[in-house]
Amino acid sequence: MYGAIDLLFAKAFRRLPQEWRQRIERAYVRLLSLGIGELQAPTMTEDEITASRQLSVIVPVHNAPHETQRCLQSLERFAGAAEIVVVDDGSADLRARSIVDQFSARNNWKTHRNEKGSLHSAACMSGAELATRPILCLLNSDTVVTQHSWALCVQALHEHSDLMAVGPMTSDGGIAQVAIRARRCRFSWSDDQIFWYAEHLYRRHATPWPRPLRSFVTGSAFFVRRRDWDRIDGFTGCRPHLGNDVDLCRKLTADGGWLGVCAGAYIHHLGGRSAVLG
Repeated sequence: MYGAIDLLFAKAFRRLPQEWRQRIERAYVRLLSLGIGELQAPTMTEDEITASRQLSVIVPVHNAPHETQRCLQSLERFAGAAEIVVVDDGSADLRARSIVDQFSARNNWKTHRNEKGSLHSAACMSGAELATRPILCLLNSDTVVTQHSWALCVQALHEHSDLMAVGPMTSDGGIAQVAIRARRCRFSWSDDQIFWYAEHLYRRHATPWPRPLRSFVTGSAFFVRRRDWDRIDGFTGCRPHLGNDVDLCRKLTADGGWLGVCAGAYIHHLGGRSAVLG
């Protein structure tokens, strides 16, 4: 339903003056947010905590202190037992550097700092060198992880040996993974609204069976087995930044296998706010 409404909205929207577009956009977001509650005390299930023990979560950071703090704060809340590796890739913003240092020290997270930016692919490769767990999650720093981020994706990789990479539903990225309602509201929802929406998706789609993707897994929250990452030498030979998720998926599936999305898992992605540009 929301996809059809969104398509009609977009066609009419482009023909209007900018001031009208801004007013209608705000009204449309309010409409799409009707029924979205606020989940103020979400908790991780035992399945989520168990799955997190299999994970090394790699977070490249480049400036964007507000988005970085929001991301790391959500990880502090829902990382569970995951190994967190934060790569500060040449941040010139002292606030961003301080945020990385504070969160890493408080939570005993691993960190790597490049004084000059190396771009997203290289930053992820640096983080992977410090990672020790059997499954990697490449996570953009303009994301908000939720109480249902890990378990379904980890379970899918365990149960399907020919599944090369998997991701959760999200609010910005490849269209097959995007929840249209969340995309339009991605800059407006509070964290408590995001957690409510994650619970809503989980209750509707709590199944370990991932839906096949024809194209690629969106790079903002990308789950891959460490052995498969090592087999293809990670991002080596891929684009340094935009489009590197497409290249990585092509490498992973070159000898067969498939890609998937877990419709009951959710990681909110603001989009365009964490560019590791160096």
